[in-house]
Amino acid sequence: MDHTLHHIGFLIDGNRRWARANNKTERQGYDAGAENVYAIAKACIERGIPYVTFWGLSSENFKQRTSAELRYIFDAIKKTGLRIERIRGYRARLRVIGNIDALPKQTREFVLTHIKPLEHQEGFDTTVIAGVNYGGRDELVRAFRDMTRAGAKAEEVDEQAISRHLDTAGIPDPDLIVRTGAQKRLSGFMPWQSVYAELYFLDTLWPDFTVEDLDAAIAWYKTQQRNFGK
Repeated sequence: MDHTLHHIGFLIDGNRRWARANNKTERQGYDAGAENVYAIAKACIERGIPYVTFWGLSSENFKQRTSAELRYIFDAIKKTGLRIERIRGYRARLRVIGNIDALPKQTREFVLTHIKPLEHQEGFDTTVIAGVNYGGRDELVRAFRDMTRAGAKAEEVDEQAISRHLDTAGIPDPDLIVRTGAQKRLSGFMPWQSVYAELYFLDTLWPDFTVEDLDAAIAWYKTQQRNFGK
């Protein structure tokens, strides 16, 4: 049975709870989470995992969080993006998925200036993907709208056609999804792509998630019976 890991997705939950538990501010909690994204991304690159996704901000968060919280999150995303840009020596590139057009001007310009031009360059071993203002239902709605605008006929709509219009076009479906923070649900993370993903939940809050936790998740994944409907 093939247990090769082509793609790991992380739901990085628990930054605010970590801040409260450690007598820190929310900004410090998000900064700690951003630092850990860099550390875990680097560890995944070193382990030869081709695609790694970190879900940093859901479309629901974008609508419901306070303006102060969103500023902290956007600052943390920017810092993380700049740090990951600096590890190109590890042959890694950064890609963003989500509704970029709806982001605040400064964040949108950062994505368009620093990330988008490099997304499809060749010669990288690992692609680190950031979910920013990403939600699975929103992604599907945007994909179906794009297909409609392109004049797709009913008989042309199949799984391959839909996949080509998703934010993750060209990215393999996740094999393993890890969620920190004690919640045992996907909350809209890649509903189309995750149908055969193995789901690994743990109570650890994201800033406390370690490289040892990553290795434990990978070891657990390799013990799973993967049938893909057979």
